[in-house]
Amino acid sequence: MKKPLQFALLLVTVALIAMGMCLFTQWIVPVVCPPHPVGNHMSIHKQLHITPEQDKSLHAIERRYAERRAQLTQTIRQANTELANVILEDKAASARVNTAIRKIHTAQGELQMVTIQHVFEMKTILTPKQADMLLKLTAEALQQDSYIYPGTGPS
Repeated sequence: MKKPLQFALLLVTVALIAMGMCLFTQWIVPVVCPPHPVGNHMSIHKQLHITPEQDKSLHAIERRYAERRAQLTQTIRQANTELANVILEDKAASARVNTAIRKIHTAQGELQMVTIQHVFEMKTILTPKQADMLLKLTAEALQQDSYIYPGTGPS
């Protein structure tokens, strides 16, 4: 009689752990690990119904953008590290802190400019209907909070 009760408790424990992990992956992981831009990129291509010919034409555009985005993202990371170091060294809102902040803002602004230029460059390969959809998706992404983080907008 004791063995069946222990087995039932084991099953309940395993079920609770599994349920907890499901909740963890649904609620916690997306916050800690936001969607990767490549996933967003593929989603946009699907929504636009990109043809194989268009995909081939877009390849060079996408590659150039990905390279530039990676460079600017790295610049932002380096500038953030510089700001962190200056804050620890100066321990005040100094001129060096302001300079580091401006460096970050400059790179972020350039990233946004490059991203919007990329959207308009993509538009030249698309049909009018696809181009309108791309602009709509871009506008929607700009209105979402997640876009304020580099590399999470449309690609």
